[in-house]
Amino acid sequence: MPNLPVPNTMQVDVLFRLYNQIVENVYHVEAPDGVDAVALDDCKNMMAGWVTGNLMPLMSSDLVFTGLVVTNLSIEGGSQVTFEQVGGLPGTIGSAAEPGNVSYCISSRTDRIGRSYRGRKYIAGIPANKRTGNTIDATWAGQLVAEFNALIDFLQTLNLFLVVVSRTLDNVERLVPVTTRVLNHTTTDLFIDSQRRRLTGRGT
Repeated sequence: MPNLPVPNTMQVDVLFRLYNQIVENVYHVEAPDGVDAVALDDCKNMMAGWVTGNLMPLMSSDLVFTGLVVTNLSIEGGSQVTFEQVGGLPGTIGSAAEPGNVSYCISSRTDRIGRSYRGRKYIAGIPANKRTGNTIDATWAGQLVAEFNALIDFLQTLNLFLVVVSRTLDNVERLVPVTTRVLNHTTTDLFIDSQRRRLTGRGT
């Protein structure tokens, strides 16, 4: 069954390349006044600016930002706008990245509890010099969380809001997907995580 439209919401697919594998993170952004051409462009420009100016300075130079796609989810077959990072933008830290499946989890928190109202971002391209054993450097993790929280503030200056989208409740598809605004980001521990699909040949 195709995904139902999500009122006043855009999906942002942020695309990277790591060891010749496509790596993707997906975000959802609410435009309370409706999704139009202006909202799509504002979202695209803000997300691209955040990735290039705030996220990539924390990442290994093996991780390359290639662009992003913003899709209007509020109607079926909604329009898209794209941003292409010509030539690709590598991370700033000149340390080899951990293998493609090695990730660090950032948790998106709202004012509600439960799996339907929280999100996760699995960050790839971790610099090897920011890992000891199975744990991430606490200072680096704190910087990452701070930049994710900055994204919330940046979007709000445009009356856009980072949200968690819930399409099901108790394993039953909702008649209308529900969005809940992200209030902050945090981490639950310093342990590394694994995303097997990010290994070469396994998918995105």
